[in-house]
Amino acid sequence: MTRQKRQLVIMLLVLIVAVAALVFVWRLPAEEDIQEQRYQITALEKDQISRFSFANESGMCNFTRQDGTWISEEDRSLEIDGDAIERLIGKIASLSSADCIEQVEDSAQYGLDEPAATILISDGTTGCTLLVGDYNELTETYYLCLESDKGTVYTADPYTVSDFIDKRMEDLVVQQEETETAAE
Repeated sequence: MTRQKRQLVIMLLVLIVAVAALVFVWRLPAEEDIQEQRYQITALEKDQISRFSFANESGMCNFTRQDGTWISEEDRSLEIDGDAIERLIGKIASLSSADCIEQVEDSAQYGLDEPAATILISDGTTGCTLLVGDYNELTETYYLCLESDKGTVYTADPYTVSDFIDKRMEDLVVQQEETETAAE
């Protein structure tokens, strides 16, 4: 009879463990309930942006939207590729980050004292300037911050900011061949 009692006790323990596991699984949030926390950096309407500038080691590029057309402030005679400008603005007009480092005392450690790129967007009423710092090879992200708040540093994927580091004015001008082909 002791053998039967032992088996009964073992089966009871297995049942208790199974019920505990079931309760634990039920309490886990569903996948759709798990949302990655995002930190909002910029929140402007892409279509409302009227001024856009960026600077990198190649120089400064300043653009103004007039009657739906982007114009270079440096040389108004240039025909600017509006689609290229819109793609760039689309990356940063409403920008959020998965990571946020708060109360940063030394922004130089993130490369923000000498940024790889400086980006300004404005809708005429609200504007912001972003500073793009160093690339972190471990996380494969760039550091960035708002110029008005260097105490908070965010991360951004290379797709979002690398164009601002590499672009030159020549990349945003409609090439003469494209204009001639379109006219034919």
